[in-house]
Parts: sequence; C-alpha cells; structure tokens
Amino acid sequence: MTSCKRTFVPQIDARDCGIAALASIAKFYGSDYSLTHLRELAKTNKEGTTTLGIVKAAKEMGFEKNISSLEIQIPPLK
Repeated sequence: MTSCKRTFVPQIDARDCGIAALASIAKFYGSDYSLTHLRELAKTNKEGTTTLGIVKAAKEMGFEKNISSLEIQIPPLK
C-alpha cells in the first residue's frame, strides 16, 4: 500500500478557501506559508480572493501558472 502525504491546511473563515488550498499545495511541496501571509500576497479582502489574486500569489511563491476553463452542466433538480 502506498502512503499519501497529508498536507491539508484548513481555512479559518469563508474567505480563506482559495488561499487554504494554495497553502495545502505549497505544504505538499515542502513549503510552509501562513494564511495571513497568503492573504497579503493574494490581496484577499472581506469578499474573499479573486482568481487573479490566487494566480499572482502562486507566482510569488514560485509556482508556474496554467489556467484552464471548465464548463459544468448541472441537471435540474427533481
């Protein structure tokens, strides 16, 4: 059986979902960033973080960006 590195970083509040995901990815690769620092890098405000903010923060952290578009079709509820 293979083991998987546990690198989950929980969000502190609702606006932290994007930066918590980014912190989890960074932790997987051996870096440790505080959510406070990532909020500053990503310019997170009371509304949350924009996609552009996440991309810019990731670039500052040394990650390369590759943004894709995904269209999801959700069937109507019955």
